[in-house]
This record gives sequence, C-alpha cells and structure tokens, in this order.
Amino acid sequence: MAKVTENDLKELKDLIIGNHQVLENRLTNIETQLTNVDTRLTSVETQLTNVDTRLTSVETQLTNVDTRLTSVETQLTNVDTRLTSIETQLTNVDTRLTSVEKGQTQLKEKLIEVDKQLVMVDTRLETWKPAVDKIPDLAEKVGELKNWRQFVIISITATISGVLGWFLRGGNTKP
Repeated sequence: MAKVTENDLKELKDLIIGNHQVLENRLTNIETQLTNVDTRLTSVETQLTNVDTRLTSVETQLTNVDTRLTSVETQLTNVDTRLTSIETQLTNVDTRLTSVEKGQTQLKEKLIEVDKQLVMVDTRLETWKPAVDKIPDLAEKVGELKNWRQFVIISITATISGVLGWFLRGGNTKP
C-alpha cells in the first residue's frame, strides 16, 4: 500500500473542506430557493384566496342577476296576461260594435218603413180631409132633426163605419 503523507492528508482535508463549503453554499442556495418558493407559494395562496373571494362575489352577483331575470320574466308574463285580456276585451268591443251597427241598420230600415207609413197616413188624411171637414156641418144638420131621426142616423152611421173599418182592415177582427 502506498503511504499517506501529510501533504496528501492536507490536500484531502482541503478537498473535503472545499467540498463541504460547496455543499454548504449549495444547501444555502437551496434553502434560499425554498424560502423563495415558500414566499411564492404564500403569494399564490393569497391570490387564490382573492380569486375565491372574487368568484364568490361573482356568484352572488350572478344569483342577483338570476333573481332579477326571474322577476323580469314574471313581469313579462303578467304583461302578456294583461295584453291577452285587453285583446279579448277589444274583441268583445268589436263584436258589440258590429252588433250596434247591425242594430242601427235595422233601426234605419224600420224608420224608413215608418216614414213610408206616415206618408201613406198623410195621403189618406188628405183624401179624407173633405169628408172630415163636413162632419161638423152634418152634426149640425143632425142636431136639427128630431130625436128619433138622430138616433136612426147615428145607428146607421155607426154600423156603416164599423163595416167599412172591418173591410179596411182586410176582414180581420183584430184592430
């Protein structure tokens, strides 16, 4: 075996000390890097907490938006219901208006018929006017007659008037 000299031991010691120094420096670097990683991890955790807080805030806002949207949908449904009701009422008004217009048309037709009948009555009155104008003269002449003759003339006149009226009505007993 070879002899180990003091120089060899010293070199070995210096080499071990140098390697130990390098290892300590590397260990210090690793500890520093671990501290940096720990700091970064803490920063990431803080940011994650902030993100969670923001996410919770956004979820709350979304819930509020959903609630508002539901409220708006309910209001729109109510508006649709009211609009349907108004449309139904307008349809009813249109139906009633059509009915009133038909009634007015029928009323106008009846008024035209009444006007025609009034013209006929006026024509008959004009025709009968000379006879009606003679009634006071005839009544005065009948008044000059004796009672029994007045009675006979009135009875005959009433009978003739009744028969003529019956013929004018078309032979019906209805007035």
